[in-house]
Amino acid sequence: YLALAWPPIADAIAALLPDVPTALSPSAPGRVDTLVVFDGDNRRARAEAGVEVNAAAAPRAIWVLGNGWLVEPMSAGGVPRNRIWHDADMATTRDQMARLERLVAAAGPTARLAVIVSRFQAPRVAGLLDAQHLAVALIVSPSDRESPPGGFARLVPSYTALRNSRE
Repeated sequence: YLALAWPPIADAIAALLPDVPTALSPSAPGRVDTLVVFDGDNRRARAEAGVEVNAAAAPRAIWVLGNGWLVEPMSAGGVPRNRIWHDADMATTRDQMARLERLVAAAGPTARLAVIVSRFQAPRVAGLLDAQHLAVALIVSPSDRESPPGGFARLVPSYTALRNSRE
């Protein structure tokens, strides 16, 4: 645990994740008709990304798949509650992907859907989107808290680094 809690180790592990060159920024997602937010790690950052996408693209509907905790901070951040839909029966990424596939089918061929996941889950979800042939834009949220970039704090093991190593 001590090694995994050391910020340089956590950052090195995260650096091993494959890049997702097609991933979009929450502040510049382009057109988004339906936004889907997968519940999972780094909920605060996912909720903040949802607020950013709402401000930039004003999707007609926003689906939260998983824990309902994400609904409140998104609503408090300015996302109208009447545009947020919540499906709590999503225990795994497999469940979320199956629901996403149904949302794509229901939206029709001209709709543009986007899904928000954390930077740690983005490579895996990108692979699943590709394997399922789903034309869904991938939006990557950061970690809730990143390791310190420098200074003495970078040398001290932290819970933040341990969480990022785990993810």
